[in-house]
Amino acid sequence: MTAIPTTVDYAAGTATASVERQGTYTLLLGSTRDFSLPAGVAALGFHGAPATPPELLQGQLSDPSALQVMFQFRDGVWLVYRPSGPSILNSLRSIDASAPLFLSLSRATRWAGPLLFFGDREVPVASGFTAVTYTGLDAVTPEELLAQFANPGAVSAIFLFDNALGGYRTFRAAGPSVLNDLELVQPFDVFFVLADRATSLLIPEG
Repeated sequence: MTAIPTTVDYAAGTATASVERQGTYTLLLGSTRDFSLPAGVAALGFHGAPATPPELLQGQLSDPSALQVMFQFRDGVWLVYRPSGPSILNSLRSIDASAPLFLSLSRATRWAGPLLFFGDREVPVASGFTAVTYTGLDAVTPEELLAQFANPGAVSAIFLFDNALGGYRTFRAAGPSVLNDLELVQPFDVFFVLADRATSLLIPEG
């Protein structure tokens, strides 16, 4: 599958794309969710076409030159894209659909790329840490999210990166509730799952 080239009009709050047929997903054009991304490290729950080049996503920022580094945690390894560095050193060469991304930004910017919906998806969760983009249509509590795992008992904790906070909010499945400061998981939030054994997470998108 190939990436869908898009043009974002930030003044109008719209995105347009040129596509014939790209598998079975649906491209929603028109109004898009506008993500505000603060300077420093910001999480971005990507929800676009499979195999999107990092350069294309960078071009969808309202200020593309603000991007210093793009990271994705995939299969236990951090993949990196540096727009100003030698391309041979970039290990992040394509972005998965629903990829959880982290951006290092020199100044605040925005992203309003198009959204693609694949229907319900099952996310493999490995033993240890797994990064996830929440692509559900509605916000859920951590308890509701925990119930969507095939084996909720395998999950020790959820760490959600809050851009406004500039750090993580935490939900520990077995810990004292007073220590948990994660109250809601919103659509397109990025979080890490800490699991003591492999399981999977079902995220309904419809």
